[in-house]
Amino acid sequence: DTVVEWGPTPALGQTTSSSSLTTGHAVTLNTFSDCEEVWFRIRSTDSYGNTTVVDDHGQPFRFALGTVPGLYYRATFENGPDGWTLGGEWEVGAPQGLFGDPSAAYNNSGVLGEDLSGQGGNAGGYEPFASEVASSPILDGTSWTNTKLLYYRRLRVHRTDDASLWVFAGPGWPLYRNDNTTVTESSFNVQSVDVASLVDGKPQVRFEFRMSADAANEAGGWTIDDFILKDGTLPDYGACSDCGTPPSFAGATSAIDNDACGASGVTVSWDRAVSWGTGNGGTYSVYRGETPDFVPSSANRIASGVDALSYDDTTAPTDRTLYYVVQAESDETCGSGPNNGGLVDGNEVRVAVSETTSRPTPSEVEGVRVDLVGYAHVRLSWDPAPDATSYAIYRSDTPDGTYTLVAETADTFWEDQGQGDSPETWFYKVRGKNPCGTEGP
Repeated sequence: DTVVEWGPTPALGQTTSSSSLTTGHAVTLNTFSDCEEVWFRIRSTDSYGNTTVVDDHGQPFRFALGTVPGLYYRATFENGPDGWTLGGEWEVGAPQGLFGDPSAAYNNSGVLGEDLSGQGGNAGGYEPFASEVASSPILDGTSWTNTKLLYYRRLRVHRTDDASLWVFAGPGWPLYRNDNTTVTESSFNVQSVDVASLVDGKPQVRFEFRMSADAANEAGGWTIDDFILKDGTLPDYGACSDCGTPPSFAGATSAIDNDACGASGVTVSWDRAVSWGTGNGGTYSVYRGETPDFVPSSANRIASGVDALSYDDTTAPTDRTLYYVVQAESDETCGSGPNNGGLVDGNEVRVAVSETTSRPTPSEVEGVRVDLVGYAHVRLSWDPAPDATSYAIYRSDTPDGTYTLVAETADTFWEDQGQGDSPETWFYKVRGKNPCGTEGP
């Protein structure tokens, strides 16, 4: 199952869960406001009762909600109609899942929709011969430029009925019609419409959602959430940019010697930052030291502005143990981060690796044992040899004859398939190999 503990402070206090047993976990949280800070941790328990907790080194992860840059107008429908005029069965409130309607809003709890509460004969849907309109308040667009309309829609309408969205800033203009097409959306979809040529600089702007129905085949109709007008040259979603919250980042996960037998560097890897705090994105910086308690600083920083999830340290010193720290920096410019002056998460999780150019020759393999498996196969097993990472198995038909390589394995056992019932007598040798390919005696 999946359990997300969350809240507006590190004390959390709220829980959202899913009881499904799955290897892919997703839980939707949608009750937040712009720029709000949220803390959370995740707990998952498998069918055997084993529980894993995912958090930020014992503390909850933290992220900050963003905002809409260049906002001109927004109706969230959380506090009533927001000045909209509702005709017929149009309502503002929480959807009830009636007649194919959603059971929850896209964001928070309120939506604009048709017969949300089941008041008509088609409870939750529009009625036969319906002709009803939801109209926005008159908006002043004299200061608007490059205007874009964004709204979240879940629409269900039969092809013989007419669902449409109109804008009025002078003569009316249709922005959407279902055009004799049956629409059966099962989730909210964001709709983006460039309305700059219609509304920029206009002193009176109004929008209408309309529904006209015939005698049969009615459906759930319109469900609308977060109706937004904004400057289309700016991102649809952006950070609040107050440098209030640093990224939530778990740090480096591994460091691997690219070639145990040569000076080819070290690859350091990490998982994506859980959130960028009050930033809209960010990059990573990599630090390297030669003691396990080294402190990340400009003196030992080897990279900044990294936007991938790994870094190849081609200048890593050889034949010694190295320690790496990776930190995340938000894309803000009001902090002290090394790349762009953003906020830095500050973790000091260290991963260690030995960057080597050679490896010792493995010791002699001892404790070699030979067994018959079902009188069909010959099974060899042996004790691990120091400095060996794999083993080469040789075979000969005489003890002093030529031994031919028949297998290599990283295990400490191997089966010679089909040789258990052979009339031949076989002799075997097992030699350890190091990562450089050098074999022991």
